Amino acid sequence: MDLGLNNKRCLITGALGGFGQALVASFHREGAIVIATGRKPPEQVGPEMTRQYRERIEYQQFDYANPQQAKDLIARTAQTS
Repeated sequence: MDLGLNNKRCLITGALGGFGQALVASFHREGAIVIATGRKPPEQVGPEMTRQYRERIEYQQFDYANPQQAKDLIARTAQTS
C-alpha cells in the first residue's frame, strides 16, 4: 500500500514499545524519514535502530515533562533537510 509517505518526516513517540515499534517499521517501510523517541538514552537504542533500518531513521531520547525538549523535538521533526 502506498500511503504517500516517501521522504516525509514522521515523528513516532513511544517508539520502543510494541505499538511504537510497529509504527516505526510501517512508516519506514512506506519510505518515511522516521524520528523515533523513547526514554532510553541514544547510545542504548540508536545503534540497534540504525543497524535494523540502516537509513531514514533518527532516534532521540525524550521526556514529555520537559517543555523545551518538546519544542526542540517538533523543530527537529519539521526540518526539511
